[in-house]
Amino acid sequence: MTIDLPTIPAWVDSAACASVGGDYWYPEKGDRASADYARKVCGTCPLIATCLEYALDNNEPHGIWGGLTPKQRQRLGGAPVSDMDESDDELDAPAPRGHGTVGAYNMHRRRGENACHWCKQAQAAYSREYRARKAGAA
Repeated sequence: MTIDLPTIPAWVDSAACASVGGDYWYPEKGDRASADYARKVCGTCPLIATCLEYALDNNEPHGIWGGLTPKQRQRLGGAPVSDMDESDDELDAPAPRGHGTVGAYNMHRRRGENACHWCKQAQAAYSREYRARKAGAA
């Protein structure tokens, strides 16, 4: 029996996690310290949106990708979470530098990219506020 392993994308060598090593990106269930450390490293990475998009596009059910745990990616429409992955309902990854604003959302759109989770949240919050202000003025 042969197992087909996924091809590692070329951009991985330039990601912040490539210089760290370790098992931080695949923490044991309940190992919040490793998960928090991995997400902190992800938050400094210029490729965080690319990484998250890769994980979502490939339905990656394990590990921390793009600063998000499997459960967080599942909420964004990713693959179902396996029983082996940590339960992280209370964990929320901080937005990486340069993301999580309406301006960053617009930058994604100008580049023809799908906006990242944080930028989508910022745009949604802005849209809600705008509609509420408009409804109040009418």
